[in-house]
Amino acid sequence: MDALLIPLILDEVLEQVAVSCSLKSHFEGKFSTRDLFNCILVNRTWCRVGIPKLWRSPFSTNYSSQFLPRNSKSQNILYTLFRSLKADDIKPLHQVGVTIETPISRPLFPYARFLTGLYYQGLLETVEKLRSGLEHYRSYTHRKLKRYKIYPEEKKVKLMPEEFDKLVLMMLLRHFALNSMEFSAIFISDHAFYGDRRLDLLYEDEFKDWFAKTKTFIFKGYLPQYVKFFKNISGIFNSLERIGLFNHRRTHMFREEEIRACGLSIARFILAQKNLSTLKISERPGYTKYLIPFLTSQADSLQEIEISFSNFADSFPWDGLATCKKLRELRFVKCQNVSTEILKPMYAVDFPFLQKVKILREEKKSKQTDQELVKLCTKLKGDIKK
Repeated sequence: MDALLIPLILDEVLEQVAVSCSLKSHFEGKFSTRDLFNCILVNRTWCRVGIPKLWRSPFSTNYSSQFLPRNSKSQNILYTLFRSLKADDIKPLHQVGVTIETPISRPLFPYARFLTGLYYQGLLETVEKLRSGLEHYRSYTHRKLKRYKIYPEEKKVKLMPEEFDKLVLMMLLRHFALNSMEFSAIFISDHAFYGDRRLDLLYEDEFKDWFAKTKTFIFKGYLPQYVKFFKNISGIFNSLERIGLFNHRRTHMFREEEIRACGLSIARFILAQKNLSTLKISERPGYTKYLIPFLTSQADSLQEIEISFSNFADSFPWDGLATCKKLRELRFVKCQNVSTEILKPMYAVDFPFLQKVKILREEKKSKQTDQELVKLCTKLKGDIKK
């Protein structure tokens, strides 16, 4: 075999490994990369081909815990990125009392160039762990900080959380924006923060052009708390092809005014998109009913819709959904209070491209809650499962 063909064939093989070892699709933002990490240890050729695939979404919690040594997790990734920074880039850290010595040798790979998905929660948690390690720094206990030449200038340093976290995040986001070649996805979860704290960095002026490249947007959290956030990002993330909005399953009691404000802010966010093809919504409070009328703006591009755990009590008729005639996949998971009046527009039109229709019902409540969806699924020749 020609030696020049080996890297090409190997690239295809490792791509299949990356796909097969995924716990979920890239759309969900979670990977199991233990097998892929083992591949890069074979030899230099395998390493050179496998590293770009391993660093696609480095701050994913599942990702970092799979291939990094125990107790280090995603912090090793952070230290590796610091080694890639230039001396001028790390000067702001000296102003807050933190020293990072410039390494003699540069990293073997331009790791930031391989970034395709930014897992924002993992990035925030990693920065917080770094700050905690610096505040409680002891040279004999924090060997990793010492090995990477990161230490406080004084024995005891009190770092301001907001100032330090924002400073480091800005450094890393600026590094990604300048170097990443194929960035296309962002995953946000509010496990690491509350309200819209630190999310303001996503609509900083210097990152607008970079985030405008995003094609996949995944958000998990208590959505009614983020009305202002979705309003602010509508002008930045406006070229999305895939949107996933997942409300936490633990329900909080929200007033109807809050639910309506949430639904309308997300509706405007969907309205701002130019070519949306996939929309996945999983929620409890009941804001989806406010989104349906705005789907007319994406009627020419939407091909896949999944709605889960939605309560359609007092909902408008689904005229907006009925205009999406290019749908190929349509799924409803444990939705409630879907009436004949709501579905009437769906019966009046045909969906010539529709290939898959699925309804997942709750066994105990299926007779009361989704009989009308079952009728619609039967009419569209879809699958009904419990």
